[in-house]
Amino acid sequence: MAKKITQMKDAPEPNQTQGSGLPVPFALEKLREMILTLYFQQVRTIGWMTNKPAVAWEIIGKPQDAHDNDLFSLDLDPEQLGLRYESIRKTHFAECIEKMYQFAYFGILDESGEQMEYESIYTWITSLLMDMKNSQMFYEMGSYSAASMTLDEAKKCFQVAELANARIVLEGGENFFISGFGSNNKDDDSIGYSGLTVRQMALLSGMEEMSIRAAANPKRANPLRTFSDEGRTRISIEAAKAWLQAKGRYVSITREWGTGEIDLVKRRFASVNELEEALDSRFQMLALRDQQRDVLVAQLSEAGIKVIKTIANKNGEIEIDRACLSNISLIHKLAEILELPSDLLTLRAREALAKEELASVERELRLLAESQKISPQEKNNDR
Repeated sequence: MAKKITQMKDAPEPNQTQGSGLPVPFALEKLREMILTLYFQQVRTIGWMTNKPAVAWEIIGKPQDAHDNDLFSLDLDPEQLGLRYESIRKTHFAECIEKMYQFAYFGILDESGEQMEYESIYTWITSLLMDMKNSQMFYEMGSYSAASMTLDEAKKCFQVAELANARIVLEGGENFFISGFGSNNKDDDSIGYSGLTVRQMALLSGMEEMSIRAAANPKRANPLRTFSDEGRTRISIEAAKAWLQAKGRYVSITREWGTGEIDLVKRRFASVNELEEALDSRFQMLALRDQQRDVLVAQLSEAGIKVIKTIANKNGEIEIDRACLSNISLIHKLAEILELPSDLLTLRAREALAKEELASVERELRLLAESQKISPQEKNNDR
């Protein structure tokens, strides 16, 4: 194992700003590097727990040039092992942190998945980030090798979640994480149920908490209006928005629909399951966009397509089987309900079915060919 080192510091990063002037501490590419590092360290931990590197590698797909024991080398980072962000890009961990980053700093709210609310995936990923930023394991690994210094990355990703939480409250939503934020002192508890905390205002403005407290001094010309909630300083949403707008630090909200936006001219589906997931995302998007979930469900039900309720999704998920995709009239009806071009959807459904059937035939041919192989020894025995 590498010799312990006593001090490590990241090189300073340029202080970017988005259009409204809110400082952005790091670019998306840097965030992805940090996400990859944090994810990899968790995989490495599983390797230690099981003493089976192959089990841990299987989670993310072992890079071609990596050896099993490379997983335990603290001098090697994911990139040195050939592990790329693309390998984990579609995990809950990566997707959730990226969405929080886009919303926190740029006001881009992806409505295609779970909402930012309590007991959502954002609650659990933020809880995980909090554990990481306080991780003794990460601290110990970082004391041996700069390649394993992950506490700083965890703290930065946690701050992304903290700002996203503050912004959702500023826009009239609820805290999706209710513990561990803020200074936890008498004047500024972890979150605000009746308004924003001083800590949240500091994050939303890109300023220090001390500057926010100074701005709230009633002797100033245009003070930030605050109120007391059981001895704790709070700022109402109305006062917060007005003050941020006056300072040029308010970030306007742009709603996007992520995977629900399907361009059938360009989008191809390798399997029936992939097409079904895309159509379900489209359903989720329309249900959120128009707030007409019951109308959509009724239309789908009339067309013969069920919407199954799940624990993970309160809107339910549409259930489409292979028979549905082979039914041209039903596909046309589905396209009408989901606001998609019917001819293109019909062709993409046929394409998905054909690809899946071809893959199945190739798999059966391969198995048959393998079963008919006779080793030289078996040939000699036959003689």
